[in-house]
Amino acid sequence: MHDRNPMPFVIGEYRARLDNVMASMERRGLTLFMCFMPENLYYLTAYNTKGYYTYQCLLLSPKYEPMMITRHLESDNVRYQTWVERVDDYRDEEDPVELTRKVLTELGLAEATIGVETNCWFLPSATLEQLKAALPKARFVDCSGLLEEFRMIKSAGEIAYMRQAAKAVSAGMRAAIETTQEGVLDNVPAAAAYSARILAGSEYVSSPAYVVAGPKSGLAHNTWEGRMIQKGDVVLYEMGASVRRYHAAVLRSAVIGEPSDLVRRAADAAREGLVAALKVAGPGVEAADAYIACRDTIGRSGLGKYYHHRLGYHLGIAYPPTWVQRGVFSLHGTARDKMRPGMVFHFVPSLLIPEVGGLGNSETVLITESGNEVLTDVALELFVR
Repeated sequence: MHDRNPMPFVIGEYRARLDNVMASMERRGLTLFMCFMPENLYYLTAYNTKGYYTYQCLLLSPKYEPMMITRHLESDNVRYQTWVERVDDYRDEEDPVELTRKVLTELGLAEATIGVETNCWFLPSATLEQLKAALPKARFVDCSGLLEEFRMIKSAGEIAYMRQAAKAVSAGMRAAIETTQEGVLDNVPAAAAYSARILAGSEYVSSPAYVVAGPKSGLAHNTWEGRMIQKGDVVLYEMGASVRRYHAAVLRSAVIGEPSDLVRRAADAAREGLVAALKVAGPGVEAADAYIACRDTIGRSGLGKYYHHRLGYHLGIAYPPTWVQRGVFSLHGTARDKMRPGMVFHFVPSLLIPEVGGLGNSETVLITESGNEVLTDVALELFVR
């Protein structure tokens, strides 16, 4: 066995995670689980690569230790990074589905009841159909969400990484705001955000920093574009940071010069909505209740028509294209799921006003035994530059 790179957690934590998965497999009557999602591969094994756009699969069966099938180029990532002992790899001219068939036949699992993550960006429908054709006697069962059930609640070690990520993203936000001024390109605060986050310990983040000035800041998911920042511009900043793939995120707004009445009202409403949600959020609270507290507070400002989206979503392990922890509940008006200690959310109320800009605030929020704790650390205000 090669000497391993230090894993994010001790082997006992990975074994406990695997035990949870095996117990869930038994309840579902599975003899094999094929895991494709990069977040889940990392959660179970510490396998970390940007090469997840190619076929890679973790095989889990109560009969065997975990095994990985991956591209030959990626196989040393398994050997050096993870605690998985067996890796079968395919070269670029070879068919990974055929390799999977051979491995499962060798293991006596070609007729297994197989759980797969059908709600997975990294298991295309064409590939799933190939697997079914290659294993005609197997029974495939949709097990999307099997691991996410366990990933919702963060361990103390996971929370420690998220605290570090929160410090890094807060540093990036402060740097972006401090470098924003009339007459500079919007590239300047964007570059400052990237530099400060990396220097504060962040790895690459699973989504770009959203730094955008002027009316375009009132449109969702836009970024800098070499625009000269002008007097009267609203500047919207939303960014994340990642430590050992665990993410934190924060959003703030600024205005160049004295804000108009509409800009000030919108900024106040978004801030008050966030504060209202934080007053409600805690263990046992239904997700909808936190959303409604925010929505109704914003609504009383008369600007509710500009609040278009959910209050927030889970954070945790993430890979591009998003830092959202997918596969678990989000905070919207019909979500009856309850918050529990150890969950970490991005609360992100913002008002998107066409021809004016985006006004909002967000925080990374840990649910505790007694309420909640804000992990990010940036002044909660509309920044006037």
